[in-house]
Amino acid sequence: MTYIKSKKIKIAIIGGGISGLSAAYFLSKKYDISLYESKNYLGGHAITLKKTLLDHNNKPKVFYFDIGFLVYNEKNYPNFKKLLKELNVKTEKSSMSFSVSTKELNYEYGSTGMLSITNNLKNIFYKKFWVMIFDIVKFYKLSKKFLNNKKIKDLTLEIYLKKNNFSQIFINTHIIPMCGAIWSTSFKEVLNMPTRYILKFLDNHGLLNIYKRPQWLTISNGSIHYVNSIEKKIEGNIFKNEKVINVERKNKKILVHSKSFSKKYDKIIFAIHSDDILNLLQKATDDEREVFSKYKYEENNITIHQDQSLMPNNKNVWSSWNVLNESKKFDNKNKITVTYWINKLQNLYTKEPILVTLNPPYRNLIDKKKIISKFILRHPLLERKHLVLLNKVKNLQGKNMTYYTGAWMGYGFHEDGLKASIDLVNLINLEKND
Repeated sequence: MTYIKSKKIKIAIIGGGISGLSAAYFLSKKYDISLYESKNYLGGHAITLKKTLLDHNNKPKVFYFDIGFLVYNEKNYPNFKKLLKELNVKTEKSSMSFSVSTKELNYEYGSTGMLSITNNLKNIFYKKFWVMIFDIVKFYKLSKKFLNNKKIKDLTLEIYLKKNNFSQIFINTHIIPMCGAIWSTSFKEVLNMPTRYILKFLDNHGLLNIYKRPQWLTISNGSIHYVNSIEKKIEGNIFKNEKVINVERKNKKILVHSKSFSKKYDKIIFAIHSDDILNLLQKATDDEREVFSKYKYEENNITIHQDQSLMPNNKNVWSSWNVLNESKKFDNKNKITVTYWINKLQNLYTKEPILVTLNPPYRNLIDKKKIISKFILRHPLLERKHLVLLNKVKNLQGKNMTYYTGAWMGYGFHEDGLKASIDLVNLINLEKND
């Protein structure tokens, strides 16, 4: 009797971020995988810089630190926790806190200390600060009631805040800055986000509680360690610095045309930003155009530096995330300006702080001598129609040999990108077994 060994199904994956990497990692055990990445490195927003800086003893030392993906917790990132354990990646405790500085009201507060009171004592005598504190407690209570009542129709955050008569001090200096910092988006876009979506995320992460918040963790010496570990375990082709020009679906095959060559596959997975899909997909169907034309992203300018002028004036207020509103008059069209204090987040001890600022204000120019590097990163806008679009994407999965994955299929975070790929791998495996 003659046995004919069946050929492995060939799958192309476009995009080397968490979604593309994890899809390639899981699928390469059963399929012939080719992973395409336009940049010369993998990881997407998992970007680790290696820099020689002065340590706290004033001696030059090499430091590894992240500028995109920074922290996670085991409760809300179960799949990522499992993946890191599987890859034997070392992690350590991180510290999460939040501050807001605003020139409009000439005051600042941080989330460390008892209800933000003990880190800036002058706030005790500021009436509006107490209005904000009481509204925070009110927001926690009403939000949990909203989530528990499934009959309430969803609405934008702006309408939810108006309906419940929240104060402007709470809106402008707490909830909008916090959500803007979490989703790296402008104040205006935060107000357009779906309320249930926001509240569910905040509740899951313990952010509707004064106490009992999860312990946050960070990857020791940078997220590059998990990226390198997963890359080594992928059994297949990895094409870095290989930009895909377009994708053809022809004669029940996939043709991927990239800058150096063209290759034929049985299936294609788009693990890129959802608004880029139509730019690559030749002869997209009406359904594909109808869905992916509606996705929007926001560009954020990122500066890595050591200039303390973008941190709170009061050092007691310094937190992991520090939102700055430079405008004398609050303008909800402004992009979020938030500075991440990397030393606090990743346990680094340097002479001068390592800071990562999203969208530095033009009025407060960073000292050029203290700039380490600059990047541009894009983040999805999670609008009210987002949930409707996700259901339509699920209906497109597998049609015309085409699949989709990405953090945009959830809340836009690492766990979402990983979960989307795990669901996709399960779908492809089911199809194979049918």
